[in-house]
Amino acid sequence: MELNYDIDANSLRLTPSTSAGSPPPSRTTTLDAILDIGEAGRLLGVEFSADESQLCHWRSDPLSTQYLTLDDNGATYIQITTGDSGATRSTPIRITAEYTSTNQLTALAIPRRGHGYEITYPSGNQ
Repeated sequence: MELNYDIDANSLRLTPSTSAGSPPPSRTTTLDAILDIGEAGRLLGVEFSADESQLCHWRSDPLSTQYLTLDDNGATYIQITTGDSGATRSTPIRITAEYTSTNQLTALAIPRRGHGYEITYPSGNQ
């Protein structure tokens, strides 16, 4: 997976490592999600709703698939960092999901600021 800062949108953009070969997005939508944050502002992961059929690009990427979990109820969790066993905090957020014309999820944009939270990455958080 790749996590990049989008200065224009003031968001963190999460994509599969093989996103360079993905077709450009044909639509975007806003999704309800839950962001998990660990000690020292470490980004742990993000949970959102997705169908398994929409996750082809993520599941076919050997680097991304190991951090992707999908349960039977359609909840998808992407683990951003590992090894945090300390205190964690979860906050509801709205993310932007980018899809191809065949309804494949190619990227998630996580806003750096929202109601009740602010991500200072890349300057302060890990």
